[in-house]
Amino acid sequence: MTDDDRAPGDGGTTDQPETTGCQFSVYPLTQSDIHAPIQDAISAAASTGLPVTVGRLSTFLEGPEDQVFAALRSAFAAARASGGTVMVATLTTGVPDDELVAHIQSTRVDAASLASTAPPGENPDSSGSAHTKGR
Repeated sequence: MTDDDRAPGDGGTTDQPETTGCQFSVYPLTQSDIHAPIQDAISAAASTGLPVTVGRLSTFLEGPEDQVFAALRSAFAAARASGGTVMVATLTTGVPDDELVAHIQSTRVDAASLASTAPPGENPDSSGSAHTKGR
């Protein structure tokens, strides 16, 4: 595969450093105020200079791998300063660009049409995966 054959969002070209993405969530364990450790973690990640996007359930940051790990380490240190903390992180390379994400988000999967196209005896679940009866 050449760089010209790549689809949008599949990791970029070989002459550019690959972006690492990290989605993380912080779960304070024993604190009476759970908002402060979460906000401290987000602020610590943002203070590294990487782009940080705060979502409803998690925070996303992206950049060069070493900077992403440093930001994640800073976020965890800030959160645990308030007490026991669990942090869950998912890391990825080849972060999809905004165009690909918009395309994925605009594609609607209709569960009813999936059920009508499933072979007899199979039922798709909410993820679209088929489950076979009696197996």
